[in-house]
Amino acid sequence: DVTSAIAVFADPNAGSRQVAITNLSLTGGDVANYSAPTDGTTTATIDPAPLTVTATSETRVYDGSTGSSLLPAIAGTLYDDYTSGQAFVSRNVPVGLFGLPIAGGSTIVPFIRIDDGRGGANYAVRLESTAGMIEQRQLQLATVPTTKVYDGSTGTEAAPSLTGSLVDGDSITVAQRYTTPNAGTGILLSLSWTIVDGNDGGNYSLIEVRTARGAITPRDLHVSAD
Repeated sequence: DVTSAIAVFADPNAGSRQVAITNLSLTGGDVANYSAPTDGTTTATIDPAPLTVTATSETRVYDGSTGSSLLPAIAGTLYDDYTSGQAFVSRNVPVGLFGLPIAGGSTIVPFIRIDDGRGGANYAVRLESTAGMIEQRQLQLATVPTTKVYDGSTGTEAAPSLTGSLVDGDSITVAQRYTTPNAGTGILLSLSWTIVDGNDGGNYSLIEVRTARGAITPRDLHVSAD
């Protein structure tokens, strides 16, 4: 029987590795019938350490990026320094029919970089995505009082008031119009807008406030007799 031996892998990394055996000793009733070396070598396999990296669900407001402020959960043992994180697959708010947001419609994926000197090959990493949500950014568009002389159109030179901020790179065009071309006071004003955000405006929720009214004054006519 082999009663004692020291076995040491020549390389600590995962894979098929040489093993040095030292201080081998035999015991038993027939030990005198055998002659064995005290040292030797063999090969054995170091399996990669299993890791599961699971993204953490997050809900945040649209900011034009895929970034996440949270970290994924890691199951398993790490023996080396590492950097982990997660990101949304898309920068946009997930929208469905009629431009309505789809709750939980965003996907978050994790990542991990392990400094093991082998590009992470000492680990068997499983990456698990999860559902999250990027919510619409809120804007408010309000009519402003305006007055003009009758010109037969519903156009107005005054621009409505926009409250809220757009993400860098996105743009919005806004306008207000009279709901009638005729002279009068307390005329209702309508609002229109177009948002360019790469998502047909779906990254924003815009509230209309149409309390301010407009006025169109009669146009003066000068009549002269020949």
